[in-house]
Amino acid sequence: MEIKEYYSITLYNERRRAIFQSEDEYDNFDEAQREGYVLLRNHPKADLYSVERYFAVEDV
Repeated sequence: MEIKEYYSITLYNERRRAIFQSEDEYDNFDEAQREGYVLLRNHPKADLYSVERYFAVEDV
């Protein structure tokens, strides 16, 4: 078994309520951070984004 980490992006409005959760999973934190910034710039109601780290156990 192997533990794999991946990242997800959430956008928040000015009241800090989640308004968008990415369906994509990113293997690399830097890639997720860049994509979060792009999503933040392109979403008119978004004020903040976060990158969450998750772990999954996979059979190898």
